[in-house]
Amino acid sequence: MLTDTSAVVLKAVRYSDTNCIVHTYTERFGSTSYLVSRSSGRKSGGLRALFLPLSVVQITTDHRPNKDIQRIREASILHTPMRPSVDPIANAIALFVAELLDRILRSSDCDPQLFAFVTDEIRRIEDVDARSMASFHLYFLGALSWRLGIMPDVEGYRRGDVLCCEEGRFRPAVGRHETERSEVSYLLHKMLTMPRQEGLVIDRNGRNKLLALLLQYFDHHFPGVSQLKSPRILQELFT
Repeated sequence: MLTDTSAVVLKAVRYSDTNCIVHTYTERFGSTSYLVSRSSGRKSGGLRALFLPLSVVQITTDHRPNKDIQRIREASILHTPMRPSVDPIANAIALFVAELLDRILRSSDCDPQLFAFVTDEIRRIEDVDARSMASFHLYFLGALSWRLGIMPDVEGYRRGDVLCCEEGRFRPAVGRHETERSEVSYLLHKMLTMPRQEGLVIDRNGRNKLLALLLQYFDHHFPGVSQLKSPRILQELFT
């Protein structure tokens, strides 16, 4: 039976000389991989979007729950972020968001609220100003942690506390090596508790330290996040 669903493209991997496996997060089926002809991308705008990370597409598929790889009958574009094609920072952030989501949502079931959150964030990439774009990935990680139910507990925080990734809360620093992490923990707590529209005033070095802390925290919940390649590009941009 043919079914329609919206899908966010996360990654396209070459499967053979003629086909690619496209990893997506769909509104109706959650994480789903599709076999797509590489030549079809040159024939149809909708299928071509399947090779562009963070494209949002409408697809028609004969979905079969017992199969690991599905097939697409038709595809049309709902939204493709244009800013990454002309803005190096937006491009690096879009690649990071796509790689991160591909890692942590690979086995996720259907979650309409999570899907809506992801598509809203993709559209937000087009709208934020240059100043806000520089910290977009940090706010995205913070908001995603809340949506996934893993946001650190911010209650009871006192200046000088550090984030404990294992316990998911802030606690007093123990020893000099933890005291040195108190400033970046302060930045994280501030980011998690202030309205996003106000924007966090932070320099390049602070962004890189905050990104490293957030990735360490996510890696505790989703092993393998520390192996992502795209954060290195972001760190180079903010060096």
